[in-house]
Amino acid sequence: LDVGAAAAGQMFFSLSVCFGGIIMYGSYNKFNNNVYGDALFIASMDMITSIIAGFVIFTTFGGMAKKIGVSVQDVAKGGYGLAFVAYPEALSNLPPPQ
Repeated sequence: LDVGAAAAGQMFFSLSVCFGGIIMYGSYNKFNNNVYGDALFIASMDMITSIIAGFVIFTTFGGMAKKIGVSVQDVAKGGYGLAFVAYPEALSNLPPPQ
């Protein structure tokens, strides 16, 4: 139950980041716009980007754990700072542009 509550909290947090933009773009809609379809589209795009971000973060942590020879649990201590460690590490491992 704790994992489900944390996942739901993360979902609402990631949706709340763009909530101002949603309100701003909503002002440009026609009066008879399909709001239900827009809400489903936004929620599904948020879910897809969260899944992609999860793959990036845990793939990066797996690579870091293999590089230093420890388990992933020792690399990823948890908390809100995971993205600030994983994304710069992932970008530094990309090949340089040609």
